[in-house]
Amino acid sequence: MIIPRSLLFSLAILGLVLNACASSTPAPTALPTPTTIQPAEGKGGLRGKLLNTAEMWKNIKTIYVFAAEFHGDDQGKGVYFLEPSIHPYTIMDAYGVFQINDMPPGDYVLLAGPNPEEAITIKNDDVAEVFKVPEGEVIDIGEKTLSY
Repeated sequence: MIIPRSLLFSLAILGLVLNACASSTPAPTALPTPTTIQPAEGKGGLRGKLLNTAEMWKNIKTIYVFAAEFHGDDQGKGVYFLEPSIHPYTIMDAYGVFQINDMPPGDYVLLAGPNPEEAITIKNDDVAEVFKVPEGEVIDIGEKTLSY
């Protein structure tokens, strides 16, 4: 019995396709830890992760994290205002991770939202949480949850 070459070629291709489909899919790996970018000389930074932004702003893909200078005492009593044209900010990634770089050393309040007008302040016990940015360091604030 003579088998046509075209049939042999088709069977070989089919075998390759089936073999490729049968190979096991590698197990998913853990998400990589984002690399900390070193701030410019004389500057600092803040990094962290916001846990519930997807619930806060459904169907909005771009969430900003703004840093507003805080002027007040060690107990969190003071003032801050957000002016995105002068204050540092960044865009959060899909997992809620952010890093704001090249911030002048000082005290900051962080706000997050799709724009400055809808931004929500990161709070601790209903008081704006103040983060100290030292020169030459990026401070990891950990995981935070936003609340109205």
